[in-house]
Amino acid sequence: MPRAGGTDTSVGAADPDAFAERILILHYLAKVSGAPLSGRLVGFDQLAGGRFYGSAFRKRTEMPLASLFSQDPGRLVQTAVRLGGTQGGHGSSSALLVPLPRVPMTLIVWAGDDELPSNAKVLFDDTAEEYLTTEDIAVLGDQVVRRIKEASGA
Repeated sequence: MPRAGGTDTSVGAADPDAFAERILILHYLAKVSGAPLSGRLVGFDQLAGGRFYGSAFRKRTEMPLASLFSQDPGRLVQTAVRLGGTQGGHGSSSALLVPLPRVPMTLIVWAGDDELPSNAKVLFDDTAEEYLTTEDIAVLGDQVVRRIKEASGA
């Protein structure tokens, strides 16, 4: 609720993205199981509850990623490396980022052509739900793409 002077002093009002990141870290710490990575990659819709929120995840995370790098997929790797990521081996270009320990994300971009539009996919190790809820994983995707966009200069 705003103060009499019109300034909002609620928690997270000054920087909602930083607040969301802090909440994600707290949720991660509360849920962490210690399960080792399986190495099996799955799409968001393959997570529990992922089908329910899948179209929103696609719209808020994967479509912006495709839009950012469809003209120059190689920029994805360059940008991810600046954020501590590494090059992947999928699609026209891909990168592996680890925003939280044991929660790796593989970001894949396919360049479009005359017949097919550009596309992007974000994959997770199938143990991601040992560390975050599906809703938290969706927020994490949003946060990572926001950081990638900032780091790319777009």
